[in-house]
Amino acid sequence: MRKNGGIRLVGAPYKLLRSKKKENMNTVKSTFSMGAALLCKLLTGLIAVKICAYYLGVQKFGLSGQISSLISIVTLLAGGGVATGLTKIYAAPEIHQEERQQWIKAAHILAACTAVLLLLVFLFFKKEIENRVLDESPYSSIIFFSVIASIAPISLSAVAQGIINGNQKTGMYSRSLLLGSIIGIFGFLILSFLFGARGSLCGLVWIQIAQALSFCLTARAVKERAYASYFPILEFSRKVRFLLSFGLLSIVAGATIPLVYMYVRSLIIVHQGSSDLGIWQATVRLSEAYTQLPMLMLSVVFFPRFSSQAAQPLQWRQVWKAYGFILALMGLIGIFVSTTRNTLVHLLFTPEFQTVSDFVFWQISGDTFRMLSYVGTMILAARGLVKLCILAEFLQAALFGGISTGFIANNIHAAPFASYLLTYVIYFLLTVFAVLYFCRQERYSNAPIDR
Repeated sequence: MRKNGGIRLVGAPYKLLRSKKKENMNTVKSTFSMGAALLCKLLTGLIAVKICAYYLGVQKFGLSGQISSLISIVTLLAGGGVATGLTKIYAAPEIHQEERQQWIKAAHILAACTAVLLLLVFLFFKKEIENRVLDESPYSSIIFFSVIASIAPISLSAVAQGIINGNQKTGMYSRSLLLGSIIGIFGFLILSFLFGARGSLCGLVWIQIAQALSFCLTARAVKERAYASYFPILEFSRKVRFLLSFGLLSIVAGATIPLVYMYVRSLIIVHQGSSDLGIWQATVRLSEAYTQLPMLMLSVVFFPRFSSQAAQPLQWRQVWKAYGFILALMGLIGIFVSTTRNTLVHLLFTPEFQTVSDFVFWQISGDTFRMLSYVGTMILAARGLVKLCILAEFLQAALFGGISTGFIANNIHAAPFASYLLTYVIYFLLTVFAVLYFCRQERYSNAPIDR
């Protein structure tokens, strides 16, 4: 029995109040633990950016962005995107232990098959990747084989992350991130010291490998095994189809924007030159650093939470809380980055990149609308509206590519940044409309929509 504002709460109302307070406290704790791990990861990334900028200079710094885009594509394709589907399955309270073991087995087989397929595709297009993506760099061959070496550990880590996220073990996720970042930066520094520019570019790949291995090792503490039971081929195919549906969403989400970024980079080189490309790429790298925390909160905390409630009608209070949390988080990040932008640019880059600070406000504004847009697509994915989310990802890429083409070709002021901001203002409005529409449909039917 408790008092709250003069009202005595007993029984179910008191339990509901306690559960809400516990949920809020868990969100705060998750934010701090993720923030601490991400701080280490950010320092790792910022040190890597600084050293790459030192060795490559503004003319060749765009090559680091091409490597990042390649790694982003490999990260999703190597594991078949099974992490998202496995997270949704594990978050569902009605899934029993034996069935979980079957899901893990299906996820391992799917991840292994997609990794082998990706390896064959990379080997088949080796010359095209070296010549077009890596710009015929003298380091292209060794970078290519470094990326190839990352496929196996990244594939295994996809299953590991699905298990960790589905069990909502944010502390375990944070420890994995912390350990992988520490191991990654030590390897990066050694490679850079020994081999200079070539070593720093390969070191970017090693950081991703180290983080993937860290997740694989940490996930073993969950003590889930995939080999304890046998299940029929029809049941196996059903599970694979389910994982593939969410895997396709993850693959589309992770591959479309990096591919569009490659297209925008080629536009900037043709119409504005390599120096402007280096400035834009440096701003994007800074953006990638400070948007990691809201992205992780969406995928590790909010997506499992909304997935666990997918069998119930969507609660508006949870929806607005998610939007409000991400908006507040991006507001705090934006204030910090805006007020310290000159110091950050000085610390992270060489004097050639000083004009980056002039475009930080543009980038932060676009990133805020982007993160708010992802709240909407995250909710729709958690409700099982996978096809709609896939369509939204293609729409997002088409908007950015199309607007960038018009702005850059016509030499609009701050063209890449203005097109980025306009893209996500439009995309945010569309995602909010979609969430409101499907929430309205669920409210009238008084049950989740039949997908």
